[in-house]
Amino acid sequence: MPKLRTWIICYLVVIAYLFYHHFRFSPLSNGDLFPYEDLIIAICLVVGSGALVALPVALIPFKKGLNYFFRWLLMIPYSTIFICLLMTMLLAKGGLFYNAIEPEPGTNCNSIKEGYFYYTDHIVYRHGNSQTDFNLKTNKKEIIPITWINDHEYVLAFKRADTRVKVVHVDSLGYDCYLQFKSRALGKIRMSKIKNINTKWSGIIQQ
Repeated sequence: MPKLRTWIICYLVVIAYLFYHHFRFSPLSNGDLFPYEDLIIAICLVVGSGALVALPVALIPFKKGLNYFFRWLLMIPYSTIFICLLMTMLLAKGGLFYNAIEPEPGTNCNSIKEGYFYYTDHIVYRHGNSQTDFNLKTNKKEIIPITWINDHEYVLAFKRADTRVKVVHVDSLGYDCYLQFKSRALGKIRMSKIKNINTKWSGIIQQ
């Protein structure tokens, strides 16, 4: 059986890994802490992936006197830590993929340089050289400088780090874009255009 110390080290690594990626890779979180339920789900996903990886490894009789089940239990902490390291390496390669991404032919970003937009519990008001990001869950507002560096790409100067955004598709309902964080991790979101903003929200965001 794996020692208790091994399991404790495993879970400490997983929790540190998740918080590291949450704060460093996700400037869009506005510094909000992980909700407890999200943290529990994330831990289950990472440890569950480690348990799956341990299944074939446990077939190897690396320790005499242990049956398959106990070899599997023994490998779970190590395979979980391996998953964390592997994901960190893959995310670090995000910069290569970001540079290779090309916008769809004919993509015109003039219609999205100003206006109201929505993504996952956030309303964004973009005007001139700044955009206001309002979190509908926490009622927190952040004003973020924005700089367009070419026809399809802009930089958001968050407090913790700059984030590059590359627009790949624009339509009447909004646009699709890829985000590259300082850590070179990638994300993809859909920004929906809000044509008729509620006067209550517009007043809060613009004040």
